[in-house]
Amino acid sequence: MFQCPVDFEQKVTGFSFDKKLVSKPIVRTKGELANWLAHSPADLLTMPGQDGTITKKVKVFLVSQLRTNGVLPSFAVTCKKLHITTHKAQRRLSEEGSSYQNIKDTVRFEIIKEMLDNPDYSINQVSERSGFTEVASFARAVKKSTGMTPAQYRKSVS
Repeated sequence: MFQCPVDFEQKVTGFSFDKKLVSKPIVRTKGELANWLAHSPADLLTMPGQDGTITKKVKVFLVSQLRTNGVLPSFAVTCKKLHITTHKAQRRLSEEGSSYQNIKDTVRFEIIKEMLDNPDYSINQVSERSGFTEVASFARAVKKSTGMTPAQYRKSVS
């Protein structure tokens, strides 16, 4: 269940995080927080990878599309690939406290942060590979999300 080494019958119970991870900025929306708080007891007991929510399915699909094609498909295309009607998908996303736009933003910024952590990618490459058509709009989006320019964010995580 824990997907990591577990030592039973120890004097102390706990867990730890890599210092690099703890120092990263927290970037979550109020809607994501509300959803997590509403579902956290159940989510903490769910096996990783066993999430059958439409939110998770859309996110996995979008990550694969962004990584392979460098684009995020429309909601209609995504629904078609997931074999679900747009109406049913919207209803289920709403019930889960999410939206297609929120998932797209989350996926895009996960990829952006991952790439900015890698100095082999230039800011222009990160912008292009995360689906932005203009570097300026990419920079504004990163600043809005993190409070930092892409270069400042890269420096803060290195």
